[in-house]
Amino acid sequence: YHPLVPSICESYCNILLRYICLFLLYRDIIKTTALFTARRGRSFLQTLATKEARNFEFDFLRPTSSLFGLFNTLVEQYSKVL
Repeated sequence: YHPLVPSICESYCNILLRYICLFLLYRDIIKTTALFTARRGRSFLQTLATKEARNFEFDFLRPTSSLFGLFNTLVEQYSKVL
């Protein structure tokens, strides 16, 4: 038993929980935005991207984002269903 182990585990768990919560938030934002884009069209997407250009929560709207492909796939899937 080492006295630092509990504090290291506790801080690691706190960081992990923050990332999980952040991922869930991003997932919901991406899915909801994809659904609205599928319903309202690409003009909605262009307007939203311009309006939210400085909002980090909408970074996935940029083609350079690692989540941009996921977003586009969701838009395509929602468009097929709607």
